[in-house]
Amino acid sequence: MEAVRWYRMAAEKGNDDAMYRLAAMYNNGSGVHIDFAEGSRWNHRAADKGNKDAMFNLGSQYLMGEGVAKSNEEAYFWFNLSAAASSSSDGLFANMRDIAADKLSPDELQQIQRRCEDWVRAHPKIH
Repeated sequence: MEAVRWYRMAAEKGNDDAMYRLAAMYNNGSGVHIDFAEGSRWNHRAADKGNKDAMFNLGSQYLMGEGVAKSNEEAYFWFNLSAAASSSSDGLFANMRDIAADKLSPDELQQIQRRCEDWVRAHPKIH
């Protein structure tokens, strides 16, 4: 599919939106065979650049164990970052963060929240 080629070219040049869209194509089988591992790889790259939608999708992948090892901790981490990066009107991001939070102990939540704070400090231009 032509779109895959163009998104890949833009993604390889560092475009986080193209990375996110390429990840979605792998996760949905649009123009390529479904490959959750490849989708998570592109979501990670886009999320590391601050793409809130990739962060959200990565949280979903960790929650479901699609392409990554299932992890409520990692799901919460990425959902929390996506909620912080999204507008207050986007309740879905916060709702998913809260669903993941319900699966964690208070100590785990505190530890992950510190990790989120560290991530935000390490990415000052994003938040």
